[in-house]
Amino acid sequence: MAEELERFDDEPLEMVTITAVTCDPDLHWAAIFFTSLRGPDADEEIIEALEARRNRLQRAVASQVRAKRTPELRFEADQVARSAARIEQILRDTPLMGRDEADSVESGDSDDANSEID
Repeated sequence: MAEELERFDDEPLEMVTITAVTCDPDLHWAAIFFTSLRGPDADEEIIEALEARRNRLQRAVASQVRAKRTPELRFEADQVARSAARIEQILRDTPLMGRDEADSVESGDSDDANSEID
């Protein structure tokens, strides 16, 4: 699937990565999940471009899979990959505690507890 996508000279599909494929047990359909560096705003345009090339993509799948039937391809943006990227961004933006702070939190010490009472 990914190799076939690389052959298309189409701007909406330039920054698209296939992340997963799931099929129903009877092989009636296969969901193709994708991500794009263009973000969620480009999803509809990407899905339209993939839908327009569905027959060619299904022929590519049929030539590689030995089965009685080729599943109907459906295209969906990969929300799991987006959620993971969002969590990564949040973690990157969160300030880390310094090692000294972490040690004092673990041991139950704090600056207030260590200060002398006059």
